[in-house]
Amino acid sequence: MTKLKLYQRSRDYLWTDEHIAKQLLLHQLDPTTDKASRRQPARQRACQWIKQLADGRRLIDLGCGPGRYAEELSRLGFEVMGVDISRPAIEYAISSAQQLKLPIHYDRLDYLTDPIPGTYDTAICIYCDFGALTPSEQRIFLDRVSQLLVPGGRLIFDVFSHTGTVPEVPEAGWTEQADTGFWADGPHRLWHEAKYYPEARALGNRYRLHHLGGTKEFITWDTFYDDASITRLLHECGFTVEIIRSDLLTPEEAARPVLFISAKKRENTPV
Repeated sequence: MTKLKLYQRSRDYLWTDEHIAKQLLLHQLDPTTDKASRRQPARQRACQWIKQLADGRRLIDLGCGPGRYAEELSRLGFEVMGVDISRPAIEYAISSAQQLKLPIHYDRLDYLTDPIPGTYDTAICIYCDFGALTPSEQRIFLDRVSQLLVPGGRLIFDVFSHTGTVPEVPEAGWTEQADTGFWADGPHRLWHEAKYYPEARALGNRYRLHHLGGTKEFITWDTFYDDASITRLLHECGFTVEIIRSDLLTPEEAARPVLFISAKKRENTPV
């Protein structure tokens, strides 16, 4: 197996894998864990903060998952559009909004590549999705958000905080599952390796799955930021940072420290 290279991408993707996407949805909906989404107290705290900041009502949730934040923000008076690449998550979000009679519009889209309709006062991207993008993808994302926002519109998102300590890197190795689990339907073996690149403040995880259907490979990244590095990136991409907060989550709600950022699209940045 070749060495994991910085910001290497895999041919397979967790959120579009038929089996894994369903497992991720179960984790997102589980009220006892923060593994794939934050629990209700943290969500409500974040949504109240978003309400305090937002000037207008039109809001887009990029990477909305099953719609937990979108539903809360709709109840707070926002006109919400939610997009996500996961089919199970979007199907659940649509069904949930209908049952709750909330006027939320959802669409299954890749926010890096697919056309997204509408213009918005606020865009949000929650649960550290931004840091899972490579540097080139981050700039594409920020450019696309800028196109979606009115002049002076806000982007509100969160990232893992760089605290000066090296993230824990687990030892590489195999695990075996005798029956259906998170990674596959039926017996399977999983190779996991991780590597931290201090010069990029980036942690990569590679998972090689062997099961009856063949072999799949999934690579994920988490990039860590401090106030200066995220402010600099946003400034280069046409945004001015208003607020950076590190106190919206308790230590029990986040395995790693998290920064919440509110940044305004500069007035001279075209729609």
